[in-house]
Amino acid sequence: MAETRGSMAQIAEAIRLLRALPEQCKVNNFNAVNEEMLKVCSCFFFVVVVFISLKKKDFNNRAVYSRYLVKLRQDLLLTQDQLRIHRDRVLRSKQLYHQYYKTMQINNFIEKRETEIVSFVERFNDTDMLDERAAFTRRFLQQSMDALTLHKIWKNASPEERTEANLVMEKYFMCRIYSSAFNPNGVLDREKDLLFSKHIGEINKFITLEHETLQINPRFRSQAPWPLAQRALLKINVYKGPGDKLQCIVECCQTIMSK
Repeated sequence: MAETRGSMAQIAEAIRLLRALPEQCKVNNFNAVNEEMLKVCSCFFFVVVVFISLKKKDFNNRAVYSRYLVKLRQDLLLTQDQLRIHRDRVLRSKQLYHQYYKTMQINNFIEKRETEIVSFVERFNDTDMLDERAAFTRRFLQQSMDALTLHKIWKNASPEERTEANLVMEKYFMCRIYSSAFNPNGVLDREKDLLFSKHIGEINKFITLEHETLQINPRFRSQAPWPLAQRALLKINVYKGPGDKLQCIVECCQTIMSK
């Protein structure tokens, strides 16, 4: 405070001397004018030094506060990112728990119908005609879905949840009848599949992108998405549900047509 009061006094003195200069010039006392000018310059120089010192001090004070604001903003951004990560984890966990709960409810419903499912599998195996098997499977799946809809837990379910439950039951039923559905003749069908696989392996040795039957433009041969399409088809053996197998074929076709 004392330093500030002294600086203000020097500034006031410089202003007084500047105002006195015209009076000195009127009396033609140039020596006095020179002395006054020297005093004014020295006071002005001191004022400039004080002004720069005050601005520097103010800048340093503001710099500390600016660094504090920058650090605070960085902490807020970091906290925001962490909260976003935790929110995504919570939403993902909520989705997984909800999915698990629905799956457990469907499994509980299926377990209560185990007697009917066993009867369905036996009647399916005793049916020889493929059309009758398909129609019988559709009827049983529709009956199961109707019974699920009437269940107290699933009465207020959304259409999306009912569709998902239908897919889960379809996959479960297909797992129970998979061998009979895809290999109705048992060993004979498996031998045919093995023979077909060997045949595909043999023709794969000489059918390449340059084969004239494929008629692929040479400009597009380097862009052919065959590995991706092959991987999509290779996944078909992992699934047992018809919808999942069909999705692998669709993915293969989309890969070829979109590239």
